Amino acid sequence: MCSMAARPLSSSVCLLALLCAVCPCALADDAGAGTNDALDDLLVLINNAVRQAVDPISAELRSQRELLSDILGRLSSQDSRTDQLSLRLDQLNVRLDTGNSQSFSQLDSLRTALDSFGTRLEELAQIQQNATTRPRDCSELPSGSPSGVYTLHPGWGRRSPVEAFCDMETDGGGWTVFQRREDILPREDFYRNWAEYKDGFGDLTGEFWMGLEKLWLLTGTMGRQYELRVDLEDFDGEKRYARYKDFRISSEFDGYRVTGGNYTGNAGDSMRTHFGQKFSTRDKDQDTNSV
Repeated sequence: MCSMAARPLSSSVCLLALLCAVCPCALADDAGAGTNDALDDLLVLINNAVRQAVDPISAELRSQRELLSDILGRLSSQDSRTDQLSLRLDQLNVRLDTGNSQSFSQLDSLRTALDSFGTRLEELAQIQQNATTRPRDCSELPSGSPSGVYTLHPGWGRRSPVEAFCDMETDGGGWTVFQRREDILPREDFYRNWAEYKDGFGDLTGEFWMGLEKLWLLTGTMGRQYELRVDLEDFDGEKRYARYKDFRISSEFDGYRVTGGNYTGNAGDSMRTHFGQKFSTRDKDQDTNSV
């Protein structure tokens, strides 16, 4: 008797061997028709059994192949995204390198500017120290100093020092005298040209004119205000004076324009008509007054 059943492929092969061992007469005897039919039926059953065993495996292999293909596709997509991210990372590194280079350059420029600023501050401090230790005008001379010629440093020490006559007696002292005309010898000629009035002339111990450029340096100092005092004396010895607040002389570019403020005194307000006018000499008439 021959029994038949379906199993997985490895079992089916064993089943074929078992059938051959159990039914040797049927396999060996090919004389009878019944035997041939049984053999054909057996082969059909074996084929069916093999197909039933192989088909699920083939389907599983196809499924695994599709899954593997999908995984490979995803990996390829991930590789593409990885390449994009790597490119962006390279671009960011380049931008960072460029930014760092620019930042270092800006820091160097800032450091240079700070060094220059520090040097300038030191220079200003030195100028201020010089201004406090060296007089800019006669009012900064030590208390009790006698009248006479002194070396002054107008304009915060930016220019060369100048010699000036200081009146340390009149009205409390501290007056920087920029013009003196007296009946003393030798007499000085005040009918001069522009260059002479700009630079100054005369003898500081006698008659003199200090100079327009020095007056501008003196009165043009930032943060300082000056007043003008005019002292007059006639041949009979009678004395009068005039004082003006906010006295100033502008630069040569502005024609050494004369300005002044409120008047006090007993000599009369005769300087008022000259305020606001540019300085004039015999060879350079700049004021609006008629000659």
